[in-house]
Amino acid sequence: MPLYSYSCPNHGEFDRVFSISEMPDSVPCPSCKKQARKIIALGHGGIRRNDSLWVRDVSKVFEHDGVKPMETVGDLKNFLQKNPHIRPQESHPALPSSMGDYEKPKPEAVRMEERRKKAIDWYRKDNSLILTSGTSA
Repeated sequence: MPLYSYSCPNHGEFDRVFSISEMPDSVPCPSCKKQARKIIALGHGGIRRNDSLWVRDVSKVFEHDGVKPMETVGDLKNFLQKNPHIRPQESHPALPSSMGDYEKPKPEAVRMEERRKKAIDWYRKDNSLILTSGTSA
């Protein structure tokens, strides 16, 4: 089954698997339940070979100014190493995991646990202020 990307205005991009016949134009965001719209992505298969077609296709779009365009994944890696101020998005599906120099997003369960702990801490802090102000009056 194909993997489809959706974008929530509050929480960003996430992916869902649907059969082609069942693919909706929007789905509820897993975090806030607002409707997230389907987006067109470059693909989710990753790069398996050094001479990937997408690198050559993308390099045709850019102006070259006399510089040889990137044609392989190796060229892309070299470019990123020479230009550390340019970073790939942390969850870009087209870049191989072998890049190793960017942090993958945390799993949803870990993010939810962090949010839960933050909410509990906020709640405890907020209630302690109420209790403190109530006892000092």
